[in-house]
This record gives sequence, C-alpha cells and structure tokens, in this order.
Amino acid sequence: MSRVHVNNYSSTINGAINNSVTTIVVTSATGLPTLSGSDFYHLTLVSGATVEIVKVTARTGTSLTVVRAQESTSAVSWADGSIISLRGTANSFDRKVEIPTSVTANKILKSDGTVYTSSTETYAAPGTSGNVMTSDGTNWTSAAPTAGGASVSSIFFLMGA
Repeated sequence: MSRVHVNNYSSTINGAINNSVTTIVVTSATGLPTLSGSDFYHLTLVSGATVEIVKVTARTGTSLTVVRAQESTSAVSWADGSIISLRGTANSFDRKVEIPTSVTANKILKSDGTVYTSSTETYAAPGTSGNVMTSDGTNWTSAAPTAGGASVSSIFFLMGA
C-alpha cells in the first residue's frame, strides 16, 4: 500500500450519508488523484466538534470508495453539505513510508515503500571508514567516494532479514 499525498483539498459531501455508507459523493473532486492498486489517502469529515477520518481506496469522478472510522475516529451520519478535506493526521505524520510486511533479505527498499526491481537504478548508502556502499540491486560494493560522485536514484535501502 502506498499513501498518496495531495495538497489543499476541500469540498463538501453531495447528499447525506449514514454511518455505514462506504461510497461518498463529493461536490468537487478537483485536486484528488485517481487511485490505482493499493494506493490510498485519508480525508477528514468535519461538522462542529465532530470529526471522522476516512481512508479513500478508490475514486471515480466525484464518488469516493472509503473505509470508515480511521485513526480511532467513529463512523457517524453526515448531513448533505458537510465538509470533507485533506488534513494532516497523526497517522500521516507517523508513517512516512509503508514498509512491506515481508522483504527478501538483501533487497533494497525504495523511499516510496516499494522494493527495488530494476537493474537500471543505482543505490548508495554510507559505508565504513569513509567509504560509500553502492548496489546494482543484487550486490553491494564498498569503495572510496570519487570526485564528482555517481548519479544515485535513492538512498533508502533495507539489508538483512
């Protein structure tokens, strides 16, 4: 699963919903990406002091498929015109990268939470004694840094089991 981040989204819901609805229609989806695979983002419904965080797992036009009551909030009924917006939540700050539940030993974990699969990218990490560790996705090599350095795609990695 990859969390998708968007900036400054805010709209209202188009039609009242009860506490078990899993499709929410919004008046505007401008700024919300269409999701694919296991991508998701969180949106917040708010009215006065009542708040509910939902996990959006799909979007088709202005219809959002959601998982209700996220991050210790409760699913509640919402009136037509209630505000729905993207807000920073505790979970969005605590989990910057979704780490796969199983990763083969010595594989590289990229900054987007996916595992390295291409042989056209180069990865680097701090080594010992001033050396730099580089990988082609299969083997790690330790060498002294060179003037000008190499082009590196990412510095996030996972070694070991």
